[in-house]
Amino acid sequence: MIRTLLIILVLLLSACVPADRTPVYQNDFFKFPLRSDWKVKTGSLATGSNALNYYRLDLEIIVQVYRSNSNDTITIAKRVLPTGSGLEKEFEATYQKIQKEIRKDTQGEGIMDQQKALVREYERPWGEPWIRFRDVWIEKGGTIFVLSCKSTLTPSQETTEMMKAIEAGIHFK
Repeated sequence: MIRTLLIILVLLLSACVPADRTPVYQNDFFKFPLRSDWKVKTGSLATGSNALNYYRLDLEIIVQVYRSNSNDTITIAKRVLPTGSGLEKEFEATYQKIQKEIRKDTQGEGIMDQQKALVREYERPWGEPWIRFRDVWIEKGGTIFVLSCKSTLTPSQETTEMMKAIEAGIHFK
């Protein structure tokens, strides 16, 4: 009798395990879903000053994820929102500094972590090839966070899906 009850209990508990076992990356700032074919960069995130100045946007890299068979990278970076400033002001000033370096520049709005986000898509040379960026900006607790997708001029479907998944699933702490 006890054995039967234990078997029933085990079966009931196993039914409580969620079917969706999507891996989640989390740190002190946020968490987001991470597809199993994407990896988190460890160790030095970038060489030289780029780790503290992501593509000269005055953003410090927090984490980068990538697929091993692709040059596409999704980065989450941050900076402190200066006293007396606002997200829109910082967003505009940042891209004004690099305006001469970019083309096919579009702006819009989106939603990230259930609040308004600012979105910028553009192409920019880095080394020889032009690369495509999609940057999504949000402010939480006096910190600006930027979710940035760096890809070839035509991002792969996998990269686009991963960016959408992170953008829709990120939760800031």
